[in-house]
Amino acid sequence: MHTPAYLNSPLQDEAPAFVRNSFEAAYIPESHPLHSGNPLVDALPPVRSDEDWLRTLVGQPNFEPSQLEPEACLRSYFVEELKSLFFPTAAHVKLARRVDQLIRWGYRHRHPHSPARRAMLQKTYAEAQASGVAVPNHFSTVRPICSYSLIGGSGMGKTTSIERVLASYPQCIRHPAHHLTQVVWLKVDCPKNANETDLAASIVSAFDALLGTSSIPNSDYRRKGWWYYQSKVKQFAVAHHLGLLVLDEMQNLCARKSAGRETMLNWFQELVNELKVPIIFLGTYKAMRVLQLDMRHARRTGIFGSERWDPLKPGAEFHALLKAL
Repeated sequence: MHTPAYLNSPLQDEAPAFVRNSFEAAYIPESHPLHSGNPLVDALPPVRSDEDWLRTLVGQPNFEPSQLEPEACLRSYFVEELKSLFFPTAAHVKLARRVDQLIRWGYRHRHPHSPARRAMLQKTYAEAQASGVAVPNHFSTVRPICSYSLIGGSGMGKTTSIERVLASYPQCIRHPAHHLTQVVWLKVDCPKNANETDLAASIVSAFDALLGTSSIPNSDYRRKGWWYYQSKVKQFAVAHHLGLLVLDEMQNLCARKSAGRETMLNWFQELVNELKVPIIFLGTYKAMRVLQLDMRHARRTGIFGSERWDPLKPGAEFHALLKAL
């Protein structure tokens, strides 16, 4: 497919004509204690307290006392409304805090007008133009990765929780004064039985859907290959100041079909260490086989750590949930 003109220019920050879910930037005042002078940070929603997060995340079903009056066969239809109940707990607040910290951490190192940022834009453009040419990843065993993993059984609410947290941020922010569009977050599900090429192509496809671009061939997307898609991901992430990449259903990644988890993990490390794009990994316990090969790879879950979500045990929060139901 034809590459959009604005992605063909290495030093172009102009926003595309079509961007879904975009908002115009409103910056915090200079008198605010968190004012940074970096428009990518100053345009973010204000930092929320734990109580604010509880109020933000809670979801109430549509209930009217009159629903108690009909006969039982009719009342049974109202029970479905309980699906819209979301009862946030301390674990959800902790997840929300991690998301906010990761986004702000990544942007702290990326001012849109810094020489380093423009050099990175030039570099990722050159890599994207080198169609099919393998560009080696440089792996470091010293620098820490800034990422976070959330592992738990199926049905524990990992996806629903992260989506509610992400929904409290604008996905795209337009900065007319700076001639750029900021993608605050991008969430991608790993395809079933996928390899690293499938995952990278899914990330590119998510960018295309959001920005209205066309980077995926109409047929046989795999013929473009791993190097095309991983370089496109990097180019999109730099050009549009990606704040957070969330990769869900990581247990779907099949190491047997890929060139090796080492290649994929090195690529994740490059995204975080070189591009300063934090990553959140979500998956079932099977995902641990994908994300952790040995102690060195275990460190790649990041300085923000890893959480396990198990079923809620009887206690204060469990009884509060029952009361709310």
